[in-house]
Amino acid sequence: MQLKLSTLLGSALLLAAIPAAHALPLSTGGDQGLAVADTELAELQTNAYFAMAAYEDVSKWSCKNCVGGTAGTKFVSDFSKFLSATRWYVALHEPTQSIILSFRGSTPSDAVTFVTDLNIELTRWPKSVPESKVHEGFVESMLKGVDAAIDTLKQQVASYPDYQIKIVGHSLGGAHAVLAATHISASVPQWVSKLRVFTYGEPRVGNIKFAQYYDSLNIPTRRVVNKNDMVPQIPPKTLGYAHHGSEVWIRPSDGVAITCPGALPKENQSCSDGISTLKWSIPDHLLYWSAASH
Repeated sequence: MQLKLSTLLGSALLLAAIPAAHALPLSTGGDQGLAVADTELAELQTNAYFAMAAYEDVSKWSCKNCVGGTAGTKFVSDFSKFLSATRWYVALHEPTQSIILSFRGSTPSDAVTFVTDLNIELTRWPKSVPESKVHEGFVESMLKGVDAAIDTLKQQVASYPDYQIKIVGHSLGGAHAVLAATHISASVPQWVSKLRVFTYGEPRVGNIKFAQYYDSLNIPTRRVVNKNDMVPQIPPKTLGYAHHGSEVWIRPSDGVAITCPGALPKENQSCSDGISTLKWSIPDHLLYWSAASH
């Protein structure tokens, strides 16, 4: 079984904490929003497969997670670098006219990913945003692979100028997806209107200033949390971390996916942020609908 983010990180931070599909419109309802519409739910589930497929060999698109709505996907390229936690692949999905950039999460076979997870110091980034800080390990590892991703995306955008760019990831890969989208918005601003971001079991990435800045970019984003998944609870708010908005929570009571309107600087206590630490779950982190990371 693969544990996304190290067990050591989870244990240490747990103790610290205790003293319409393409447009992705956000609900403006109460503390818990409406159930996600069927069309968007199908898109969220398909992108969960794209995110989980990053743990596998996708060169022939015949992997365990290469199923469901991912039919018709064509592999383009992948990336890995020695002593870097960043792993990604790029693929084309003609049925939805999408260029997929999927970041892999942590794996037991790749120790450097756990070193990355444990480097939880907040560092200034983006430098242009006053007081914005992010997880040092996450951003340093993302920056080692994002320029190569941009080069690959440029080739695909040139060939498919009408396609949107979907950036997806699970766990550490979700953190990389959000940081990469932030980086791309500054380095290739003409792409911002093409970007869509989908994360699954994403840990907190930065402080409140970063979360507010990311939300201000208006990149359509869905941060999906499955039931009592513990990874979105870390690093804890007590260390200065905060989630960006756009949460979709798969309720543990009935498995219904609902929107969770947020109002920074506070997170929505009626959704995953209100989960008791006694209910935090690793199994809920490993399976998002039928898409599995192990």
